[in-house]
Parts: sequence; C-alpha cells; structure tokens
Amino acid sequence: MKPIVACGTSEGELLFEDHFGNAPCFHIYKINVQDFEFIEEVENISLENPKDKESGEELKAKNISSLLKAKSANVLLAHQMGPKLAEISKDFVPIISHELEIEAALNSVREKLHLVEREWRKGESREYLILEES
Repeated sequence: MKPIVACGTSEGELLFEDHFGNAPCFHIYKINVQDFEFIEEVENISLENPKDKESGEELKAKNISSLLKAKSANVLLAHQMGPKLAEISKDFVPIISHELEIEAALNSVREKLHLVEREWRKGESREYLILEES
C-alpha cells in the first residue's frame, strides 16, 4: 500500500470541523514513515444537494469517492465523518482525528501507518481509525 491521504479542509491549515463530505476542498498528500508531501488541492464539486436529502447524501458520497479515487487517494483524514462512513470504508481507510491542525494530524497518521496498512488489508470489511490529539 502506498498511502495517499485526502484531508477535508476549507483553508488548508486545519481539518474541516464538519463532516468530511461537506469540506469545500480536499488536500491530497503522499505519506510514508519518514514524512509527507502535499500533492494538490481538489475542489469538492459534490456540494450541490439534490432535493431528496437521503439520495443526496448517497450521491454526494459516490461523487466524492469517485473524485478521490481518481486522485489515487486510499486514506481519508477528517475531524468528523458523515452517515455514509461504512460505505466509504469499502474503498478507503477512514481516519478521524481529534487534532485539527493538518500537519499534526498527518504526523499522527505517519506514526500509525502500520495500523492504516492493517486496516487496508481487511478489504471491504475495513473499519475507521480514531487518532487522539497529541
């Protein structure tokens, strides 16, 4: 596994405090045990909600999933995850960070890469990870 992390954010320094899927954009990082590298910013184009809220959440989750898979992301890093977390974890390792600063949260992920890789190997039965503040 080559971890590519997508962070939900609004301004690039902090994780978005609402659900991951509501973030205005995603910052994509390559990460390994030594460091992490910013790759690009991707606008969240799925924020337009259809009239039916339930199908809107499902459509939003599918659109975000497609968008981030196209960027080779396989890890999602957020302060909060939404109601489609179980479905999202079929394609990604979701990580909930209590740390809001992206740099600190990425360092926590880097220190726990063995846990991320273990979850990745579970395939569609992945669960989310929780990282406490340092």
